[in-house]
Amino acid sequence: MIDGKALTIEAKSTELSQPIDNLHKQLEGYLSHVGLPIDNVVVPIEERKKVIFSLEESLAIIPFEDRIKSNYLSKFTVAISVGLFDGALNYLWDETIRAFRRLIISFDINYFV
Repeated sequence: MIDGKALTIEAKSTELSQPIDNLHKQLEGYLSHVGLPIDNVVVPIEERKKVIFSLEESLAIIPFEDRIKSNYLSKFTVAISVGLFDGALNYLWDETIRAFRRLIISFDINYFV
């Protein structure tokens, strides 16, 4: 037993495992049904689970006030869960740029003049 927080994170992440497995099968079935490729489209389930298991702990460093305004991090999380890592990286980049803009706006403008 590591600590209560680590076990809580693992328990919540484990709750997502079965829905991710089910969604993956449904998406694969649908893509096959409509005649679209399924190979090399989405990341394997195990890779998605690795990111999801570490996500909550990683987000803990972001203040809650900032987190609740981070729409791109929500989109990142959804993209990861369905296996679209390339799309997830775009959302992560967008959130990073948005955070930089907030920092620049809040920084002393006289510094740049």
